[in-house]
Amino acid sequence: MTKHFLFFAPDGTGGGNKNVNTDTANSDKTVPLSELIAERKKRQEASKELETIKQKLKEAEEAKLVEDGKIKEALEAKSKEFDDFKKSIEPKLKLADEYEEFQSKRRETIKDKLKDKWLDSFAKLPLADLEILSEKLALPNAVTTNNGTGAGTNSATLSAEEKQEAARMGLSEEGYVKFKETRAKLKGNK
Repeated sequence: MTKHFLFFAPDGTGGGNKNVNTDTANSDKTVPLSELIAERKKRQEASKELETIKQKLKEAEEAKLVEDGKIKEALEAKSKEFDDFKKSIEPKLKLADEYEEFQSKRRETIKDKLKDKWLDSFAKLPLADLEILSEKLALPNAVTTNNGTGAGTNSATLSAEEKQEAARMGLSEEGYVKFKETRAKLKGNK
């Protein structure tokens, strides 16, 4: 024997069977108790699952807030670290600016000193090399030589080939004249 139940619409009327037709023609609206129990279990499981999902979502949101707080703390720490670094490097930047200004002024002084001997390629040289070069180029064109004869000053002039050779060797004309003299002395001693 199976039990059948009638369902009433939840219309806020407080239940009862005012609108229920009790004839046997409406007997197809009855549901077996086992199906009702199964449906109830499914709804309870779904409700539990929904609560579990809501709880996990809430935990994830809380974890994100905690993580965001940590990120904010880390950002604040990095910001402070950057500010400290900036403060520590300011004197060094000032010193670097002063050195750049010194170099610029020194290069201008050397350029003014060399006048017509200045080449644009000299601007690319390091300052120390530029100073050495300026000292060599600032020597007077007339080179004093004494070949042991007691003769006075000899004005050394170089041919075009010798000037090219001096440039190839990276020597000034005066340096090349000294090179020639040294070479001549060494050949004479052999």
